[in-house]
Amino acid sequence: MSFTGRTTQDLDAVTTFAVTQSYTVLTCTGPESLATITGGTTGSVIFIENGDTDCTITDDESPTAADAIDVTGAANDVGSVAKVIGLIYNGTSWLQIFESDN
Repeated sequence: MSFTGRTTQDLDAVTTFAVTQSYTVLTCTGPESLATITGGTTGSVIFIENGDTDCTITDDESPTAADAIDVTGAANDVGSVAKVIGLIYNGTSWLQIFESDN
C-alpha cells in the first residue's frame, strides 16, 4: 500500500471493507457497523476519515476474528464528520494508533 491518494468507499449493508489505499473516506447509506477490514499486510498503516455520522467502527477488544478492529477503549468508535482514526495491521487484526479530535 502506498500514500498515492485518497479513496472514498460507500458502505451499504456490509460489515467489512477492503482497504485499497492508505487514506480512505468512509460514508454509509444509513447506520452501518464496520467490524473487519481486509487487504492489509503486516505493518500497514491506514487512515480512515468519516464522511458522515452513519459509520460506526465496532470494537473487538482483544480481537480474535481475522481482520477485526481493536479501537482505543472498550467501546465502539462512532463517527463524526471529518474525524480521522489511524490503524496499524499486526498480521492478524487492526489496532488503533490515534484518533483526531474533530
